[in-house]
Amino acid sequence: MFTYQSLVFKVHGASHDLLNARATVENTLRSIARQAGLHVVDSVTHLFSPQGISAALLLSESHVAMHTWPEEGGGYITLTTCKPVDEQNVERIEEAIRTAFHAMKVTRKTVDV
Repeated sequence: MFTYQSLVFKVHGASHDLLNARATVENTLRSIARQAGLHVVDSVTHLFSPQGISAALLLSESHVAMHTWPEEGGGYITLTTCKPVDEQNVERIEEAIRTAFHAMKVTRKTVDV
């Protein structure tokens, strides 16, 4: 029986410009997948007008996605996987998100599915 893990990271007080930068969002998602030892199969990104991004990576183990609201200085990332991510890597991912978006705070919830 598979056990699925879903992590939700909420980004607070982040840089408007970084939240609205396609490269930053895409690179952050790829970094998360790499840190968790997951394998990217495909990707899609949509830029909203006048601002905001939705991006997702399809993983062989499930997916990682981000939605941003630059005007509010925030966004959230969901990582759902059938491969458990250990606490040490989750903490590294959280710090990488904080750094990538110059966020004041990143909060996290874990849901076992």
